[in-house]
Amino acid sequence: MRLVSHNPCNDVGKLNERRERRQATPLSYDEEDCIKQFAPPLLRMLITVLAETGVRVQKEALPLRWCDVSLDSEPAWIRIIDSKTSAGIRTVWLTDHCRDALKQWREFLGANSSPFVFPSPRNPSAHFRDYKTAWRTALKKAGLSNRRIYDLRSTFASRANRCRATGLTVAHLLGHANTNVLPAYVRPLDENTKAVITALDAARNAHKNGRWASSMTFAARQKSRAQLSRFHHAVPQKCCSLMLRRNQRSLLIH
Repeated sequence: MRLVSHNPCNDVGKLNERRERRQATPLSYDEEDCIKQFAPPLLRMLITVLAETGVRVQKEALPLRWCDVSLDSEPAWIRIIDSKTSAGIRTVWLTDHCRDALKQWREFLGANSSPFVFPSPRNPSAHFRDYKTAWRTALKKAGLSNRRIYDLRSTFASRANRCRATGLTVAHLLGHANTNVLPAYVRPLDENTKAVITALDAARNAHKNGRWASSMTFAARQKSRAQLSRFHHAVPQKCCSLMLRRNQRSLLIH
């Protein structure tokens, strides 16, 4: 038997959860569309809500009720009444893309079919829970791996950041718990969040327009290049002819 001179736990470093935790990987618009293409309707709607709002999937999105959704107001919004932290209890503004998708989803489900936005297929009186299997299946069919549905929260934050949202505004949108100064910025944050939601719609539309513009036919591009090539060949010939006439005129004068 021997005495321990010091606590051996003192030699063990603290676990850095932030460093050891797997970093989220935001999805591009094309990757999002690709996953939706192979997802069943319920998962497709869930992906849209998560990518357009940044809400937490299990605590905030899945238990969402229609009574906490306002699609006819301007802008539309959803109310989170229970969350991981007190800061997560908030009103979340919706983009036009998300609002239109939710309207179509409500029509698809039918009036009064369930109080939940994401009802369980087996029991409409309860909300959907088993999303992981459908998510993994859609990922496999889309050819994407090592992606979690939680990455959609990072996707929203990254898109909001590209729309020049401040860190404080993004934290408010995500319902982070460490934003203790939020009550002092309620009014300006409301204005900022609405501006960010508008910018997010503009970013999605810009992506669609850019993809449409880049899909010009090969023949049209070739025609444009041919016209430019003829222009470049025609200019030197015209310049040579003009110089020759000037030289001939000079000889006649002198």
